[in-house]
Amino acid sequence: MTAIGPHVPSGTRRLCLPRGARAYPPPASATTAFLAPVRHRFGLLGPKNSRLLVPSAPLLSSWPLGVLLCLTLPAHLALAHAPLNGQWAVERRITSSFEMPIVGLVVQTQTIRALWSISGQPDALAGSNGYSVSEKVCSVNLGSSTPAIKGTLRPGFAAGVSGTTFALDVGVERPGAIRIDVTKVIGAELQHGAALPVSPTDARVRDIDDDGLPGFTVALTGLVTGEIRFVRRERLRFSGKLTSPDRMEGKVAIEFEQRAIAATSSFLLDPIPERIDDARFRARRLGKATTCETLKRQ
Repeated sequence: MTAIGPHVPSGTRRLCLPRGARAYPPPASATTAFLAPVRHRFGLLGPKNSRLLVPSAPLLSSWPLGVLLCLTLPAHLALAHAPLNGQWAVERRITSSFEMPIVGLVVQTQTIRALWSISGQPDALAGSNGYSVSEKVCSVNLGSSTPAIKGTLRPGFAAGVSGTTFALDVGVERPGAIRIDVTKVIGAELQHGAALPVSPTDARVRDIDDDGLPGFTVALTGLVTGEIRFVRRERLRFSGKLTSPDRMEGKVAIEFEQRAIAATSSFLLDPIPERIDDARFRARRLGKATTCETLKRQ
């Protein structure tokens, strides 16, 4: 709710203003003792843009505490600390490049669509700003810059990489900044820091795309044909910002190691260095519960 009145600076937004409440400047003791952690947290709050709100008499019986502390924040801070709880549709687009024998330079685009269920109750006054995110991957598509070669994942791959849970932090680096750090191992179950398996018979290898073969499979068509089974570890850092209460976007820094553990031809087992050229994400909050099937039709 946008604040309007002679004591509210232009371009600010008032939080938790109940109907019928009136604003009063806080006493000096409240400003010093109670608002100090708030000023420390947000960096610029002080007596001039803080208000102590007291509900009018008819509302006193309906408000257990009787007195609410509300803050008049600049609009970008009001956005930055809006709650993120709910379901979000997320798209990650990753562009990478590598040199393939016979084919030459290949630029590959990976598009991942997922649903994030975000929960938590960050407390800015207490210094807590984290949410918990559960990810369900709906689809993973690979695109190629050349028809000479194309990679395809198994239909069961998306379900196999779903179920990851990670933390989302807001405002750690600056107001409204989004940060996520997550590490995934795909195609194996490993202890932290353990080396990737080198053999498909390693007991730690898992068939995560449900095709009856170890690791996850990439099928190649074009000038080079065949199938490769991989295991992979990747570390992702999402760095972005809220662009509205229901939208966020940013970049993804990716570090990864990947190993071919089996292939239909020994030629395909040779390591091929891959470089991440660009990776970005965007997300929007959904108004109601949505399934992957619904998301795919949008």
